[in-house]
Amino acid sequence: MGIITALYRSRFILLMLVILFYTMTVFFIVQLARNDTSKTLGPALRSLSDKIFIVDESISDVNRTSIIEPVNKLRFNHTVTTNAEFNQTLLEYIDWNDYEFMAKDAQRRGLGEQGTEFNKTLSAEEQELSEKLFQQYKFNALASDYISLERSTGDTRTDVCKVKKFLKNIPEASVSIIIIFYNEKNSTILRTLHSITNKSPAKLLREIVLVDDFSSNPELQESLENYVRLHFPKVKIVRNTQRHGLIRSRMIGANATGGDILIFFDAHTEVNHNYLPPLVEPIVLDYRKIICPMIDNIASDSMEIRPAEGRERGAFSWDMLYKRLPVYQEDATIPHPVPAMLGAAF
Repeated sequence: MGIITALYRSRFILLMLVILFYTMTVFFIVQLARNDTSKTLGPALRSLSDKIFIVDESISDVNRTSIIEPVNKLRFNHTVTTNAEFNQTLLEYIDWNDYEFMAKDAQRRGLGEQGTEFNKTLSAEEQELSEKLFQQYKFNALASDYISLERSTGDTRTDVCKVKKFLKNIPEASVSIIIIFYNEKNSTILRTLHSITNKSPAKLLREIVLVDDFSSNPELQESLENYVRLHFPKVKIVRNTQRHGLIRSRMIGANATGGDILIFFDAHTEVNHNYLPPLVEPIVLDYRKIICPMIDNIASDSMEIRPAEGRERGAFSWDMLYKRLPVYQEDATIPHPVPAMLGAAF
């Protein structure tokens, strides 16, 4: 019995030593990996105890440092000493409306012009093709092909927004627009490009970056490149060599830009007159803000542009569906905080 007890004790001691050795080894490996990671990332991520992750400004695969600083600090390069000086040098407001283009745009007539619905009578063959394309693209792609690539949208802005003045000293060539597409209808992509190019102040728009998330549609290959090369000197196409998805593709697009202010649009977007200064001004004044515009709807069956119904805040219902809430604010031209926003344009 004594022999058995002694044997049991020796095995127990051996087992405890093994467990202790294993525990110390794991602890050592974890500490080593932790130190190695901190050397690799530097200040890229704070520890979990800080309750927050912060992306390092110097990470090489996001080679853009200007966006993390106030745009006015980068471009204006002056020190504001008094409110009077600040108001004189920075807070000067002008009318950014392009009235000459707006007058020409208002004269356009034809299918879908002024944001009206597509109302062409189709032949039997066209109707069959329309239904086939609708199944493929989930909207009336035939109507999109018939409607002009430079169609007029009409002006859905409120009267007070039409006459509002915006900051004069918006840095030149500061805006880069990023558009992601995957097997999108080519006519909607081109209409998006024409709309942005025609209605953006030329001195503000630095570039438009089209990111192709590995599309297989033949009409989005060489023919798209040729059209872009011929019509859009500020547009460049970045093609992924594999599917990355929307968010990673947006990061790829952001890394390919040179602007201080990034704007993201879906590839089936048409912008309104003077859309850009209201999006950019709040960011120039406070670089920490993300601005989402009022978003009208393009009807999937008729391509009709339907104005948004009043001002709203994005939110989520209890069943986690996106919903709209009213805005309780007297001045409708001032941006208001929202708990959630649509990802189509911001």
